[in-house]
Amino acid sequence: MGVETRVGVFITGEAGDFLGAFNAGALILIRRGSAKDYPGYAMSGGEVGVVGSVGRAAGAFLSGGRILVWGSAGPYTGLRMRGGAVVVKGDAGEGAACGQAGGEIALLGKCAGTVGAGMVGGVAFVRKETAVDLSAARTEPLDAAAATRLRELASWVKAAGVNTADFVRVVPAAVKSPAGAAPRAPGAADEAKAFVDSFVSRVEEDDDG
Repeated sequence: MGVETRVGVFITGEAGDFLGAFNAGALILIRRGSAKDYPGYAMSGGEVGVVGSVGRAAGAFLSGGRILVWGSAGPYTGLRMRGGAVVVKGDAGEGAACGQAGGEIALLGKCAGTVGAGMVGGVAFVRKETAVDLSAARTEPLDAAAATRLRELASWVKAAGVNTADFVRVVPAAVKSPAGAAPRAPGAADEAKAFVDSFVSRVEEDDDG
């Protein structure tokens, strides 16, 4: 009988396209630097964390796991994702949640362009005061459960003190979310979060020094 092993990989510097693509869950990738396009492409599990900025289509075709971005993200974040979670602490480019079919997206900074075009499932959290076109999808105020979930998502990128009153929940135009419906994190999220927090603390200590 095999034994499952989780491997943590620390990478610094710059990465090209497809960082962590097709990750199935046994690997956690943490970056200090930046990554180009399609980080976490078609992942079904595991973690990709970028302490920096990413290019276009972070989390495209994601079906499980988490993508955590401490900087900004390019256009089409969460393109056609079906599950898992993408959290961006900084600003995000146009076309976020385009074709989203499941999972969660939390965009904690400002957004650009249209959000939720062709969305058929899942949920995205965006700032309601940001200059973004939400007409392609349906927006709802956050109930208590959704606000709690947003704070949890924000904690994954150490975004403490997020004012949930500043956010709306974006859902498919034709479907209203049940009250309090907020998917839970992947099964290994607590273990992965501890791993991420440990790394980020080291980064912050280096920056302070």
